[in-house]
Amino acid sequence: MPREADIVVIGGGISGCGTAYYLAKGGLDVVVVEQRSIASGASGRNGAQLVQMDGRTLNAARVSKRLPFVRADVELLRGLNDELGMDIELQQFGSVDLSANDEESETLMNMTEIQKNGGDTIVEYLDRNDLLEYCPAISEDIIGGKFTRTDGSVNPIKLAWAYALAAHHQYKVKLVLHTKVEDVIIKAESALGVKTTRGDIMVNVGVVNCTNAWLIEFTKDIPVFPVQNVTSVTEQVPKVPIITWDGTYRGNYGYGTSQKNGSLVVGSLPCRIPKSVEEHFDESVSYEDLERHAGFLTKQFPMLKHVSFIRIWAGVFAMTPDRLPYIGSIPGYRNYYINTGYSNGMAYCPIGAKLMSEFILNDGRTSIPLDFVRPDRYLNMKFDVPKQYNYTVLEHLLDEWNL
Repeated sequence: MPREADIVVIGGGISGCGTAYYLAKGGLDVVVVEQRSIASGASGRNGAQLVQMDGRTLNAARVSKRLPFVRADVELLRGLNDELGMDIELQQFGSVDLSANDEESETLMNMTEIQKNGGDTIVEYLDRNDLLEYCPAISEDIIGGKFTRTDGSVNPIKLAWAYALAAHHQYKVKLVLHTKVEDVIIKAESALGVKTTRGDIMVNVGVVNCTNAWLIEFTKDIPVFPVQNVTSVTEQVPKVPIITWDGTYRGNYGYGTSQKNGSLVVGSLPCRIPKSVEEHFDESVSYEDLERHAGFLTKQFPMLKHVSFIRIWAGVFAMTPDRLPYIGSIPGYRNYYINTGYSNGMAYCPIGAKLMSEFILNDGRTSIPLDFVRPDRYLNMKFDVPKQYNYTVLEHLLDEWNL
């Protein structure tokens, strides 16, 4: 248990381990403190999808803001196998937002045009015949979809561990696991260290909070909305042409992808809507959740009706008022930084970690401007969110806020 470091990173997910790796690569002595184990939170409990333009609340301005960020992320991911010395299982077979009726098709056609107007030159709408070329396993009900050929999947657990192990072995980053940070030590509005369940760790340079939805335990001034998610994985199956997908089945939103080992990942909102913010951190699942996931597969990919699910889990991720992360200095404090608020991990976390390290190492100068993700953009603002909500409810609210 170290008692001093240049930097303490709170959180052992992709964001935390990636930030630690790049900071240590830049010459700093770094300690990562994680209350459980590597990738035990949102990073290890997501759907493994790499989708650069997620959600349906986009407009051309939002697309143009995101494009430099997500494009840089994809380029970074492409080189991580060699840099980190571990296969993160990046696959770029494309992603599709599926439609099963004319109304959905019209919505997706409009979204395609919005993305193009924002500068996205990759996205296209495919009718059923063209879509079959990429995903011949789709059911007869599917009539088309919004397709992005550079999307795909990543193994999020391997990505987090690749960063953690490379940071530890190459740059001597210390990984302090099963240790909870109870508070950040502040004096004269400057971060001096962290108070943990195993004692204090003092810092020479600063503290970086990478706790995602758990940010609400540290500050109420920066709005973050925890959201529960349920994901499952199937047995390994003979290679089937399944690309990253999402769509609506019987009014319920679901998504999935295939992993490099042949397993399929399927995810959705929980059947039970959490009754409070605290309930979003509940990691229990129900048989009804599994039934819903099975329904997605058998409805949209009938050839998979005999495939067995082997594991199902719940987790919590974070949404911000504009679905963009917070990267930079926490307002009002010196040497206290934040890199969190990720609802789209694969398309944002790796590049976010790199930019966070650049911000600290280069006195605020970064290779991509961070104005649109600065942590003070919604400081102390109150957003009217009902006590009982889920991802769908927040999507509607984000559309109304139009930030």
